[in-house]
Amino acid sequence: MTPTQTDITDALLMPSDFGYSGHLPIGETWSLGPMILNRDSGPLEKANSQSVREAFTAAFGDEGEENGWVVTRCNHWAVGWVDHLSFKAIDDNGGPSAQFVEMLRLNAEVEENTVLDEDLLCQLEHEAVIEYLEWNATRWLSECVPDDWPEVLAREVSAEVIHEGGGVYLPDNIIINALRKLEWLDEQED
Repeated sequence: MTPTQTDITDALLMPSDFGYSGHLPIGETWSLGPMILNRDSGPLEKANSQSVREAFTAAFGDEGEENGWVVTRCNHWAVGWVDHLSFKAIDDNGGPSAQFVEMLRLNAEVEENTVLDEDLLCQLEHEAVIEYLEWNATRWLSECVPDDWPEVLAREVSAEVIHEGGGVYLPDNIIINALRKLEWLDEQED
């Protein structure tokens, strides 16, 4: 995939309300790059962010200016922070860099498939369910539950999990009914 002149112009364009005080030549030969993560990112965004970082590490080496890519964290009043994958867009000969071509390839893959690594997404979604249950189900637990109760409960409620933009949600009655079925419900709290 060869970047067009429009791709290059767009990549080097700085947002109109963006203030950058770092040392990279962002807007000149470096692109701020796409936002890959923010404070409220859910499993999908986290999986794609990790996959993009892994692809860049495999292709160009560890994150660093010398390897043509870095993660630039920007603070924002509304969303707290956002991470961009900044990359060298113009190579030393004045043409599109290999990092730019790789970013275009990854963007095209995300547009086609939504997720870069299905297995990683499933793992992160499962971890989000476990974390949700650890935070929200403990108030209804009886005193005698096995140590692996979050894993068992997650399997029990997996068909009912609602995946929202920033994570997961389960209605209370689903958790309570599953705990009752497993005989782990503290009936005094119900």
